[in-house]
Amino acid sequence: MTRLPLFILLTTILSIPVCAKYTHPPYRQYTLRDGLSQMQVISLFQDSRGYIWAGTKKGVNCFNGEKFIPFTTKDGLPNDFILQIAEDDNSNIWVATREGLACYDGVTFRSFPINDQVTISFTPTPDGKIWYIGSDRHRNQLFGYLENGKYIDKTKEAPKLNLSSQSTIGFDRKNDRLFISDIQKTYEIKNNSLQQLSPAIDSLEIIKNDSTVFFLRRIDHKFWKIYGFEQGKLTLFAENIP
Repeated sequence: MTRLPLFILLTTILSIPVCAKYTHPPYRQYTLRDGLSQMQVISLFQDSRGYIWAGTKKGVNCFNGEKFIPFTTKDGLPNDFILQIAEDDNSNIWVATREGLACYDGVTFRSFPINDQVTISFTPTPDGKIWYIGSDRHRNQLFGYLENGKYIDKTKEAPKLNLSSQSTIGFDRKNDRLFISDIQKTYEIKNNSLQQLSPAIDSLEIIKNDSTVFFLRRIDHKFWKIYGFEQGKLTLFAENIP
C-alpha cells in the first residue's frame, strides 16, 4: 500500500491519458556514436535550460538535444571520474570528480583540485558556497565548503561521521537549511557546524528537489519510506508497504 497526499494522487490520475490500449512511450538508446564518452553513466542531471548532463568514468557529457558533447581533463576537469553534477543560483554547472570540483560557466571549466583521491557529495547554496562531505583514499573524513576558489575545511568542527559512498548532502530552500546524512544519522548545519536532528531516524538518504529536500529510507528493495522536514522535525511524507 502506498500512502500519498490527495493532491499528488489526483495530479497523477489526471495526467494519465485516456486510451483504449496502453502503449509504451518510444525510447532511444544513446551510445558512443552519439558522442557519449563512456557507457558507464554514474550520475545524471538536468539543468535549468533543459540540457541533460551525464557523468561517466571518462568525463562529463552535455546532451544538447541531438548529441552529447564530452568534457574531460583536456577541457579543464581535475579528473575524468565524475561523481556528481549540480547547478548553482548563477546557472553555473558544478561537477565533483575523484580529484576535486570544477565549475562550468557555459564557456569553459574552472578546476578546483584536491591533492588526493576523494569521494564526495556536494550541494551549492544561495550564499555562493559549495558545501561538501566525503572521504579521501585513506578514509579520512572530509567536510567543509568551497568559497571564492578556496576550500574551507570544517572537519574539526564536525562530529565523527560514518561516511560512505551513500552519504549525501542537500540544501532545503523551503526551510533555508542544509542537511547531511551519513546513513546512520542525519544532521542540519547551523552556524557552520553540524547538529543532529531529533528525533533521529537511521538509514536516510537525501533526495534533492528544486525547492526542498526529502529523506528516503530503504527498508528493503520493496519497502521504503520518505520523510519531509516540517516544523523543525522529520515527518513521514509517503511510504510503500508491499
